[in-house]
Amino acid sequence: MDTRFTSIYESFKIISNKIKNSSYEEISSSTGKNNLSNDIASELDLYSNSVIEEALFNIPKMCGYLSEEKAEPVFFENRDYSNYNLFCLIDPLDGSKNIDINGITGSIYTIVSFDPSNNSIGNILEAGYVLYGPKTLLVIGNESSDDSLKVYELKNFDLWSEYTQIKSFHKRSIEESNTYFINESYSLRNEDSIQELLYTLKCNNFSQRWTGSMVSDCHQLFLKGGIFAYPGILGKKPYGKLRYLYEVLPFSYLIEILGGQSILGNSCFDIEKIGENIKQKSNEELHQPIEIILLSPKFKSYMEKVLNK
Repeated sequence: MDTRFTSIYESFKIISNKIKNSSYEEISSSTGKNNLSNDIASELDLYSNSVIEEALFNIPKMCGYLSEEKAEPVFFENRDYSNYNLFCLIDPLDGSKNIDINGITGSIYTIVSFDPSNNSIGNILEAGYVLYGPKTLLVIGNESSDDSLKVYELKNFDLWSEYTQIKSFHKRSIEESNTYFINESYSLRNEDSIQELLYTLKCNNFSQRWTGSMVSDCHQLFLKGGIFAYPGILGKKPYGKLRYLYEVLPFSYLIEILGGQSILGNSCFDIEKIGENIKQKSNEELHQPIEIILLSPKFKSYMEKVLNK
């Protein structure tokens, strides 16, 4: 673990304890308001955001953050930004709609370099996610990762310990089962190429998994291999639903550390320029969705064959 980011790791403990020790009514209550992903935000979404915000404020060199729960970037006040060069992208509580069924949720974060002279974000320094399930697990990838991601388990609600059963996700340890993680509810309204892909996967005896939480589905992808996709839905969500900066970007980074591949699809904005001068970007640009396919190592070549047909 990077000692510079200790406070954000501590914030995940607080959120985990809140989920596991609060009443059902307390953690499932709704605000009645939609967030930037057009989901109704829960009180737990806002609580998680506030806990992580406080943690980020305590990280040296951290300028601010962009969150799914905030329309605009938050820049911490009363700081000499000429001496600050970090910024964070967060989804404070992924899969919060699963709370009311006691399902798995998670947090996603990406810490990037920041240039205060032009208010632009740069390279990823660390990305990771937390899985709030029967065990709370923290998965981290960073600049020093070598084909693997570190996995930590929260023990006794207090101590992060390297997970004894899975010390790390490594590209050689992925099971590579024939599994696809795609929501097929709107498959008839996906583009023809996605419908053909689904047909091909089924003909090759792939099995489907889908939980409605990107953290949970991608965690399974890292363990078992396969294909994760969130394509566009014609007439409803033509660019998909997943937000580029705080959902797609971190998982693209993590899958590529493992030797897999991230394939980006349609978006209404130029993602190559989205990090430039973020104070001048519209809310729509900062929270833009994008189509995404994530492939574990084995299926990179498989997908190339499918797409070339």
